[in-house]
Parts: sequence; structure tokens; C-alpha cells
Amino acid sequence: MIPIHCTPADLAPGRLLILGCSATKRPDPGYMPAIYRYDGALWQTLRVTDPRGSTAWVAFLSAHYGFQDAAVPIADYNARLTIDTGMHPGAEIASMSRYGRAPCHDIALVGGHLYLDVMRAPTSSA
Repeated sequence: MIPIHCTPADLAPGRLLILGCSATKRPDPGYMPAIYRYDGALWQTLRVTDPRGSTAWVAFLSAHYGFQDAAVPIADYNARLTIDTGMHPGAEIASMSRYGRAPCHDIALVGGHLYLDVMRAPTSSA
């Protein structure tokens, strides 16, 4: 099982993996860590290839929860992401790195084209 109490400092320092959420979810009632709730191919692969959760800090992007740590307990839901989410990716990722107190030098963004568009959206206004 992947530890659900890890913080970036506990894992491979400076490595952040952000996955798009999954339409395939475990339907269990109540809340469970996102890393177990999401059950699409990418999430299953992650759980198999890094069962201890030591390779990188894992986070996710969802239409319902925004950018969050994959250890955050979430309920089952059904929401579709749109490009107009109102999220500010730079601010979200900065908050995940504790505004530089836990900096990430390697960030991998994984998801479908819409998720990648949102993750890569301009982080500042001109």
C-alpha cells in the first residue's frame, strides 16, 4: 500500500507527479484517499509500480477537487473538467510546494489533453 501520511519531504525530494483524475473510481461509500479512489489504468499502474509510494509525491487534478495531494480523502463523484475551471495552476502548484519551502525540481504532468491544457495554463496575466 502507498503510505497516505507522506509529505514531499518524506519522499524522493523534489519530485512531484500530478495525474489527471480518473472517470473510473472505486464506488465504495464515504471517503478514501484519492490514490485508492481513482481506479483508471494510470492509477492502477502507479499503485503497482510504486507500491511504497517512495518515487515521487503524487497529486491530482479533478474538476470537483481541483489540485490536491493524492493522500487527501475524497468521496465518489462525477464531474467533468472544463478549460474554464477557474483554477490558477501556478498558485495551486506553488501551494503544493509550500510556496518554495518544499521545492520541486522534477514535475511530471500526466493526463488527457484537457487536463494537460489546464495544468499548463498561463500562470500569470500579461
